[in-house]
Amino acid sequence: MGCDLYPDNGRFRKGTPARLKPLTLLMRYTGLRIGDAVTLGTSRVAGERLFLYTQKTNVPVLCQLPKVVVEALDDMDPVSEKFFFWTGESDKRSITGNWQRRFQKLFTLSGVANAHPHRFRDTFSVELD
Repeated sequence: MGCDLYPDNGRFRKGTPARLKPLTLLMRYTGLRIGDAVTLGTSRVAGERLFLYTQKTNVPVLCQLPKVVVEALDDMDPVSEKFFFWTGESDKRSITGNWQRRFQKLFTLSGVANAHPHRFRDTFSVELD
């Protein structure tokens, strides 16, 4: 997976490669928007189930998580006690923008042109058919 290509150096990149794969799998298999995924609370995952209210529409989401997602989240050190990918201290738009930039770097390193994190949501919805 291209996540292994991502550098783990620099002030803001420490730990990013270890979090990219779980975040990618989470977005791919849940259809969550990037903002909802990067601000996902650790209390929102119980066993193989995810429950949250989306930020944009405040709609409840209950989702069965594939084993690969649960294992990836379990193998990762969360950024904080309350959140998988966020400290909870910055603005939600800031952390979303930070992860969007990390994904752009990942897509470039992986040689994927014209990619955007929203494509994980598109793939998820297409597979629902």
